[in-house]
Amino acid sequence: MGLNQDEISLLVRLCLDHEVAFCEKCQKGYRLGQLGSDMIGGLRFNRCGECQTDVQASVRAHLQDCLLIRAAFALENAAILEKKTTQLVDASQVLIAESRERIQYRLNAGICLVCRKVIYPGQGRYHFPAGDYHVHCFKEEKKPPLK
Repeated sequence: MGLNQDEISLLVRLCLDHEVAFCEKCQKGYRLGQLGSDMIGGLRFNRCGECQTDVQASVRAHLQDCLLIRAAFALENAAILEKKTTQLVDASQVLIAESRERIQYRLNAGICLVCRKVIYPGQGRYHFPAGDYHVHCFKEEKKPPLK
C-alpha cells in the first residue's frame, strides 16, 4: 500500500528541504524530489532515485520521526485546545453571571413579618429596619381592631 494523500501532503508541505528516505542498497539519503515513483503501480515517492529499490518503509519511518511534522501536529493540537478552552471560559462566565443574577434576586427578596412568605422583587413591599412587609399585610396589620 502506497502513501495516502494526507501523508503526501505532509511531506510536500513540511519536508521538501530535508531528507525523507534512506536507501539501504545505495547507503544514501534522499529528499522528496529525488525519490522515484512506481509508474505501473501508481505509487508515488516509494523508490530510490538511483537504484529503484523500494524505500517506502523509510519514508513511513520519517513520517513518524520527523520533528517538523511533530511540531506541526503539536501546533494544531494547541490551537484546538486553545479554542476549546476559550469556549469553556466563555460558557463558565455566562454561568457565573446567571448565578450572580439568581443570588442577587434571592438577596433582594425578603420575608414578610406578618405572613412569613417570601416577598419577591417587584411585589409591593414596605421595607423597615426591623423587617419587610407585603403591602397588603402591612395594610391589614394597621386596621383598627373590630369592636
